[in-house]
Amino acid sequence: MSNPDITATLLAKYKSKLTDSPQEAATDNDAQLWSYLQAAAVLHCFSPETLHPLETQYLHPQPRVLLYDSIVSISGGLSEGLFTLKPAVRNEALRRFPSRQAMLAALHANAVHVMTDVQQLWEMYLVTGRFPPTAQMGYRLLNCFCQLLGWLAGIDTTLPSQSDIMPLLHQKSVLASFEHLVISNFTGREKELRLLNEHIGNETPSLLKRLYAKRKPILAVHGPGGIGKSALVGRLLWENFQGRYRQRIPFAYLAFDQPNLRIETPFTILVEAAAQLALQLPELAPLFIRFNEVVRDYRTAQGGLKNRAEISGTRTIRLETYHSSEAKLYSEFAALLDIISRHNNAKKPVLLVLDTFEEVQYRDRESLSAFWRMLSAIQEEFPLFSVIIAGRAPIADLGISKDVFDELPLERLGAADSITLLKALGVQDDALAKAVAGQVGGNPLSLRLAANLITNDVSAAGRSGIKGLNTSKWLFFQLDEQIIQGQLYRRILDHIHDENVRKLAHPGMVLRITSPDVILQVLAPVCKIAIDDIYEAELLFDALKREHALVRMGESGALVYRPEIRQAMIRLLKQDKYAEVRELHRAAIAYYNRRDDMEARAEEMYHRLALGEDSPYELDRHWVKGIEQSIAANLEEYPDHVKVWLASRMDLEVPRSIYANADIMEWERNITRKVKRALMELQLTWALDLLHERQERSEQSPLFALEAKVYMLMEDNELAARVLEQGVEKVSGSANRGRLAELFWLQAQVALLQSAPALADERLEQAEQSIAGVANPIPLVQILCHRLLVYNIYLREINDNEPENKVDEQESARKVAATRGRLNDACERINADNAYTAPFIIEMAIPLLGDEYPQTRKRLEEFQPSGVTPSPDILTTENLRGLEEFRESWEEEEDNYTYESLA
Repeated sequence: MSNPDITATLLAKYKSKLTDSPQEAATDNDAQLWSYLQAAAVLHCFSPETLHPLETQYLHPQPRVLLYDSIVSISGGLSEGLFTLKPAVRNEALRRFPSRQAMLAALHANAVHVMTDVQQLWEMYLVTGRFPPTAQMGYRLLNCFCQLLGWLAGIDTTLPSQSDIMPLLHQKSVLASFEHLVISNFTGREKELRLLNEHIGNETPSLLKRLYAKRKPILAVHGPGGIGKSALVGRLLWENFQGRYRQRIPFAYLAFDQPNLRIETPFTILVEAAAQLALQLPELAPLFIRFNEVVRDYRTAQGGLKNRAEISGTRTIRLETYHSSEAKLYSEFAALLDIISRHNNAKKPVLLVLDTFEEVQYRDRESLSAFWRMLSAIQEEFPLFSVIIAGRAPIADLGISKDVFDELPLERLGAADSITLLKALGVQDDALAKAVAGQVGGNPLSLRLAANLITNDVSAAGRSGIKGLNTSKWLFFQLDEQIIQGQLYRRILDHIHDENVRKLAHPGMVLRITSPDVILQVLAPVCKIAIDDIYEAELLFDALKREHALVRMGESGALVYRPEIRQAMIRLLKQDKYAEVRELHRAAIAYYNRRDDMEARAEEMYHRLALGEDSPYELDRHWVKGIEQSIAANLEEYPDHVKVWLASRMDLEVPRSIYANADIMEWERNITRKVKRALMELQLTWALDLLHERQERSEQSPLFALEAKVYMLMEDNELAARVLEQGVEKVSGSANRGRLAELFWLQAQVALLQSAPALADERLEQAEQSIAGVANPIPLVQILCHRLLVYNIYLREINDNEPENKVDEQESARKVAATRGRLNDACERINADNAYTAPFIIEMAIPLLGDEYPQTRKRLEEFQPSGVTPSPDILTTENLRGLEEFRESWEEEEDNYTYESLA
C-alpha cells in the first residue's frame, strides 16, 4: 500500500518540475542528494527508507521522494519496496568516491542490506580489489560481472570492458540450462562420476570391461527424488566444461520440464541440442544454419504427408515414407555430430544429457517409441554419440531395447559421505553428525533437511540425533524416505514464527499454487486463518514468499509450492489431516470452477482427480486439452480408477492389469489410442497384443476396423476378412450406419487384395446404402468414386464373373452412368464447410464426373484442387473419410489426423 504523504509530496515535486527553471531546480539540496546517491551506489538493491547517507547532517525525512528521479523498482521487488539506481546515476555516484576504500566505508555504513549474487561479487571486489578469473566463472556469475563492469566503467581501468566479455558470455550461455544444478557442497559419488566419465570417454574403463562389455550408447541414471541425480549430472557437465578432464566433450543439456521439448515429436530435442552445441562452437555456425534448413524441409515434408498433398501407394508405403523423412533428419544430425567430433583434429564423443525424465516417463510406450528410434538411428551412424538420461525410475519397461542402454541406480550416500555433507552444511559436532546420519539415512535431501533443522534450532537435536523423529521399523517395514522427509519438513515449518504463514504450508500445501486471492477465498476459511480483506491476504502472501525453501515464484505471479517438499508433505497430510485435505480439495474446485483461464482448468482438474469423487461423466465435462503435463506431474496422488480414466485421455502408461476389469467402453477408448500410435510406428505385433488383451467388443466398437487394418498391413487378408465379418455381424445390431459403412468399405479393399472385384463392388454398394442420406456428403462421394474406379479397371472382369447373368455393354454403360449420376447428386451437396476436410476426394471426383456434368465439375474446381491423379492403389489404401458424426469425440483426438492420413 502506498503512503499518502509520499504520494502527495511526489505530486508536488512533479508539478514544481513543470514550473521551475533549471537554475531554480539546482539548489543546495545537491549535497544531500549525492550523499544518499553514494550510499545507494554501493548497494545492488535497497529500500530508500533504510539508506544511511555518508554524512549524517544530510538526513532526509522522505528519502524515496529525494531519490525519485534516480531510482527504478527492482523486478519482483516492488511489493517489498526494493529499488536500484539508474545505471548512469550509479556510475556518476561511484566516480565521486576518492577510492575503493571509501566505497567500502559507505558499504559498512549500510551494513544491513539485501544480499544478491551481484552484491556478493561486488563486495568481494571492494574487499580484495579483484574479481575471480573469468574462465572460472559460470554463466550466472559472468552476467553479474558484466553488470559490475558497467558500474565501474571509466573508474577501474584495469578491468575489461563489457564488450570484451560479451563473446565469452555468449559462449558460456550454454551453462545457463544446468548451472543451477552445480552445488558447492557436492559430496561423494566418486564411483558414479567415474562411471559417467567412462561412458562419455573421459576415463578409460578397466581391462575386463574393455574385453567383455559392449559399449552401450545410453546410460540411465535413476533414483528417488532428492537422491542427487541432477547434482551428479551438473557436476559432470561443469567439470567437463571447465576442462578438468583429458578432453572437453561437446554437450547439450535438456530438461524435460521445458515446455518446448515434446518427446512425442523428437525433432524438437534435436533442434534444442543443436542450438546449445552452436553456442559452444560459433566457428561452425554455417553447419548449424544448414541443419536448421534440414529441419524446415523435414517439417514441410511431414506436413505434406499428413495433409495428403500426395496420394501415395499402399498404407505400408505411406508409413515407410513418413519414417524415411525422419530417418533423413536423423542422418543429417548424425553427420553434424561427426563434424563436431572431428573439429580441431581430435575425434571425440558428443554428449546429450536428458534430465528430469520423470516428466515424460509416465507416457505410454507407443508415445516413447519414436524417441527411442531416433536415438538408435543417430547412434548407428555416429557411434560416438553418448546419451545420459536422469529420472526417478528405471527405463527398462519403456519399450527400449536392452542392447542399447545400461542402468546406474543412485544409492544413498555412505556413512562417511553423509557425515561429511552434514558437517559442510553446518552440523559441526562429530558425534551429532554421526548420529543424525545414522538416523535419517544417506539421502542427500533428508540430510539437508536435517541440517537445516539443527542449524536453525540447536535444541532440536540431542546426543542420539534429532529429537522425536520417528524412523523406527514396524514389523518388517522400514519407514520410507518420503515419510522421514515429511517429518523433517513439518519440524522446519514449526520454526516459522507467524502461525498463519505456517498454516499456508500445513495444511495449505494441499494446493499446488497460491496467490493473495487463493489465500483469501480458499485457504483462510478452511485453515482457520483470521483475515478480512485482500490487503491482509497480500501481507500473508508476501510473508510466505520470503520462505524460499518452501515456495518459488511462478510465471503468473502466483507462488508455487516446491514439488520435492510438497511430495513428502502430502502423504503426512493425508494421514494427519484427512478431513481438512479433502475439504481443501473441494474448496479449490469451487474456486477454480469460477475462473476460465487455462491455469484454472489445470488446477481444478488436479483437485478433482486427487479427490477421486467425480464420475467419469463429470470428469469428461471438465477435461480440456492442453493441461496434460500439469496433470501428469502429480500422478502418484491419484487413485487407480482415476488413472484408468486418465490413461484414455492422455499418453499415460498404467499397468495393463488395471484394465482387466475396467468398463468395456473405457478399455476400448484406451486401446484405440494405443493401437493407432502403434500402427504409426509399424509395431504390428504389439498392436495385435493390445487388441487381443480382451475378447469382448461393444456394439459400436472401433476395434474391428483397427484389427483388420493391422492384418492388412501384415498382408494377412484372410484374417482381416474374418475380423471384418465378425464386425459386420456385431455392428449391424446398432444404429451406427457410419461404423457399418466403414466395415463394408474395408471388406471391399480386402476383396480387391484377394482379386475379387465383383465382391468388392458388392461391398461398396452395401457401404453406399449404409451411408446414403447422411448430412456430410464426403463419405458417399468417396464410395461412389471408388465404385467408378472399380468399373474403370475391373468392369470386364466383373461381368465375366457373372456368366449366368451375362451383362451386355449397354447395361454396363447404364450402370456406370447411374453411378456417375449419383456421384453428381452427392457432389452438388459439397460446400466450403466440408470440401477442405479431404481435398483429394474432390480431386478424384472431378475427372470421374466426365463431360456429362460440367457445372458440377466447374464448381468443384473452384475449391482449387491440386490436380493429382489417383492411382489404382488408392482402392486398397484409403480410409473412409467424413465419418465424424458416427464416431465418439475421442476418436478424433490428438494425432488422429496423422493416423488417418497414414494408416
